[in-house]
Formats: sequence, C-alpha cells, structure tokens
Amino acid sequence: MDQKLEMEVIHPCFGRIRISDKIYQILRLPDFRDLHEKSHLGSIRLSRKFLNANYSRLLHSVGVMALQNQLIEVMQRKYGKYITISQKEREILELLAIGHDVGHGPFSHSLEGVLGKKSHEECTIEIFQKHAKEINKIYGYDICSSVISVMENNIHVKKADESPTNMPTDISIVSILRSLLIGAIDCDRMEYVTTARYMITGQKLEDYSKLFDYITITFLDDSPVVAFEEAALPLIESLLINRFDQYNSLYYNEESALIEMVLREYINKKWRFNHAEFENMSEYEILADAKKALKNRVISANNTLTIKRLANIFLYDEREGIFFKRFDNKSAYEYFMKQLNDIQSDFSGLFICTAEKRTSVYNSKKNRVYIIDKQGRLRDLTEVSQKINNLSIHYYYVMIDLDPIYYVPDEIYERIQNIL
Repeated sequence: MDQKLEMEVIHPCFGRIRISDKIYQILRLPDFRDLHEKSHLGSIRLSRKFLNANYSRLLHSVGVMALQNQLIEVMQRKYGKYITISQKEREILELLAIGHDVGHGPFSHSLEGVLGKKSHEECTIEIFQKHAKEINKIYGYDICSSVISVMENNIHVKKADESPTNMPTDISIVSILRSLLIGAIDCDRMEYVTTARYMITGQKLEDYSKLFDYITITFLDDSPVVAFEEAALPLIESLLINRFDQYNSLYYNEESALIEMVLREYINKKWRFNHAEFENMSEYEILADAKKALKNRVISANNTLTIKRLANIFLYDEREGIFFKRFDNKSAYEYFMKQLNDIQSDFSGLFICTAEKRTSVYNSKKNRVYIIDKQGRLRDLTEVSQKINNLSIHYYYVMIDLDPIYYVPDEIYERIQNIL
C-alpha cells in the first residue's frame, strides 16, 4: 500500500502551509526542486545594503499556492450555490500556483532575456511539457494540457496591448479566477509584496487576503469578470502603492541596479558563445565560477581582464574607479550621454554600461481592476481612486568604469567629475 507523502512549510508571513501528497511529489521532480535554489529577489541578494534580501522561488510559490487555496475557499463559500468547484479545477489551480515560476533562470528577473533566453513564462511551459508524462501519472489524468492552456493564454494577455476581448463566456472557476492569477490584484503580487517587505525590513503589511471577501462576479460584454466592492478600495490602493514603492526603493535602487548591470555584463561576456552551459547553471554555480575566474592568472586577454573586473564588483563590492548615476529625466540622460561619449572618444579605456527601468502603479490597458461603486456601476479603478493616478517611474542608469589597472589621465577624471 502506497504511503501518502505530506509535509508542512513554515512561511514567514502566512504561517503553516500544508503540502498535499501530489504537490509533494511534483516538488521532487528536478526542475521543480530547483526552485529552492533560485532567489526570488534576483541579484539583490548580492547587495551589501540589503543583507536580508534572500528568499527562494520555492517559498514564494508555496505562499502563492496557500493564498490561492484560501481564495478558492472564499469563492466556494460565497458562490457555492452558483459555481461548482470540482476537484480537478482545484488541482489545476493548485498546480498553476506551485509551478508558475518554475521557468525562472538563475537570479530570476535580473538575468531574464540575457543571451536571448526565452521569457520565464515560455520556459515554464517547456518544463511542464518536459515533465508531462510524470505529472499526469501523479494526478491520474492529463492535467498538464489544462495547465499549459491557461499559461499560454496568460502569455497572450501579457503581450497584448490591451485586455483581451475574447475571454471565455463559460462560468468556469478557472476562467473567472484567471485575472487573480496574473492580474494587477493577484495572489502572486500579494505574496511577494508582503514577504519581500518582511524579509528585508521586518515590517508586516496588511493582510491582503482580506480582499477575497470583497470579490464579486459580474458580466462585461457577456463575459464573466472579477470585480471588487468599493469597500475594498483602501486595501487595493495599499497593495498597489506598496508594490510601487518596493520597485522604487528596492528593485530600482541605485545599488540594486548597479549589481544587476554588472552581473548581466559578466554573463554576456563569460557565456556569450556557450548559451547551453549557462542555461543549466544554478546561482551557486555562477558565483563559484566567478570566484574561480578571479583565481585565473592569465591576464593577457582583454576579455579575461574584464571578466575578473566584473566578478570583483558583484562578489566583493570592489568600487574603485566606478562612477554611477541615475536619471529620472530623459533629456538630462541624453545630454549626459552626449558629453560622456565625447570623453570616450578621447580615451578608449572608458567602459560604459547603461540600463533603463520603468513601471507604473497601475496600467488600465492591461490586467484591469474593476470596482462596483455604491450605485452598482462597474468602473475602472482609475475612476474611483485618486491615489494611483499618474503614478509612474522611468529611470535611466549609467555606469562608468575606470579600472585602476589602467593608467587614466587626471584630465579624464576631472572631465567625468565635472559632468556628474
């Protein structure tokens, strides 16, 4: 007789989370097990400024699964007379939650797209296809086809300029909760906004799962959509603004941006001609490889020098000769780059790296949030909230490296200092 395998995870924000026997078996598959070795906060974990910025994609995924199961229970309680949530639908949603990030590579978003890699969503689908036979055997039916179908639709939504108009018209719990899987108000964001803030600052935010109690289902152009009662507005604003602040103060912080830029440059130069090797590496292997590169005594090749220099920056915080500046104005950034390019034309030993980051607190063209106002009208969030309107950031970053190994004329230092 087979023994059921169950376990509990202690989540720092959500307490004890039960892992079912089927999910336990899923997490034993190699690609899913690797979630434990992937940092949810990416290259920020290398920062000396944010020493607590380290929790895994696995812990995040377990938290998302717990929130989603809580959401299903609320939906069953509120709409059980109208909607039947089958065991298969529960399992599809649970598997979506635990596996939604399995396609992330090392250092997560920090290295996404480097060396032309596919998006993590596309990689996730490939991993589910790779393990389809094993996963379907665990569940006893073809669950992978349903999971992949939802994921493919999610990719389509993310790539679309506006929210899709061809949503299914059936009142299926999977289709209805689609917006709560990848939307502006979803279990994914609830988890990482709450956990990242706690792991880094020790601050506990509001319990955003209370938003589930304000969910209502209505119809727009004959298609079912999820909306929120107006009483949920303060919680919605809090979640979106805290997420926005998290990007501004953590992900787009100058320290975080510098480490990400240097790490991406290192990966580009080290594995430019060997994509396959990089794609199969873990974060630990990349860091070990960088340490090994520093011990390499061969310094004749310029590329070797550059690799060692970059490794020293993100491993050991070597900042001598580094100038870094962030702009929130495109005109100022372009004027600075013009001056910098003039300097570079006079001194070839100047290494320049640039990056661009942007986000907004809410994008009404995608993942729209609907509010039922006190008159019973269905309205977009921007129509009822003043706090989230026109709140966006767009930063430009420039890193200038004057490697101390080279002789740099005093005039070059002075010219750079004058434009900073």
